[in-house]
Amino acid sequence: MMVYKKIILGLISALLFLFSLNNFNEENFVNAQIKRNFSSSLRDPFALPSGIRHLSKETVPQKEKKIESISELKPQTIKPQEIPLKLKAILISEHIRLASIDQKVLTIGDEINGEKVIDIQSDRVILGKGEKRRTILLDQNPLKITVEQNIKHK
Repeated sequence: MMVYKKIILGLISALLFLFSLNNFNEENFVNAQIKRNFSSSLRDPFALPSGIRHLSKETVPQKEKKIESISELKPQTIKPQEIPLKLKAILISEHIRLASIDQKVLTIGDEINGEKVIDIQSDRVILGKGEKRRTILLDQNPLKITVEQNIKHK
């Protein structure tokens, strides 16, 4: 009989415990986890940190732009930029001299970007435009390349 009393008391205490949990479940517990009020603890992940504002919301004094009439404007001289040419290879044989400049194969007398090829030497190409002359050197590679010329005497 004593055993039955213990079982009955255990069942009654378990029922009381479950009924007391039912009240917590409605208010603070959700699926055996404590329900918290997140609206006050979470922040907007897209909000800027404190002390930083959008520029569009600030009133920044802007500099006054001076509007000039067309008669006050002076024409500006624009210097044409010289296009950098890259000399990739030079081929010199008995009958012809060729140079590879910017994916074009040229010989003496050909033109590239308005400049005429005046001379092709073993390590450079001389270009000219009117009275101006400029020299393009063959790029130096880490590997040493020897240039051999076969000149036959007649």
